[in-house]
Amino acid sequence: MLLRAAFVLMLCLGLAAPGHAMADAKTGRAVALIGELVERAHDALQPPLNKRALTGAIDEAFAFELWTRFIIRKHRRAFTIRQRVEMRRLLPGYMAGLYVRQFDRGMRKRPTVGRPHGVRKDVMVPTSYPGRNGRDLPVHWRVRIIRGRAQVIDVMVAGTSFIQLKREEFSAVIQRRGAEGLLDHLSEKGL
Repeated sequence: MLLRAAFVLMLCLGLAAPGHAMADAKTGRAVALIGELVERAHDALQPPLNKRALTGAIDEAFAFELWTRFIIRKHRRAFTIRQRVEMRRLLPGYMAGLYVRQFDRGMRKRPTVGRPHGVRKDVMVPTSYPGRNGRDLPVHWRVRIIRGRAQVIDVMVAGTSFIQLKREEFSAVIQRRGAEGLLDHLSEKGL
């Protein structure tokens, strides 16, 4: 706390490097985003499940336009503009469904947010989710400032990139069932 106060004073006096101030602001925004997301998601999971609140929290926090482009990049010609728009619309509900399946049972204690660190132009914000088996599950949120807004661009669970995992999974669905099949899959698995 004392170091933070000294740093703020140095900024005010112009003694700190401006790059540090920008990095600190970006980190603060990333931590605030994840803190709000896990708080809102935790509250939505309390009985009775508030699907709308959970989906809304996820929709506001994630960079789903980026997710849509990244996930279907290899198959973009298979998608019409309408199908891309529909995929973007379905992704928050799909992610909310995954969140419920992962964290709904047995999680009465709030997740905790850890110390963030920079990764290239992004900020990794670690969180710890109380597990059903007594062991915590570490989840790392990769946050980027996009058009002036902090947004989640990836989630790392047990060292695995969630966006990469979904890209592979969805690619297999597209190969088997086409673009409409993927939209059906997102709808079936979503809240």
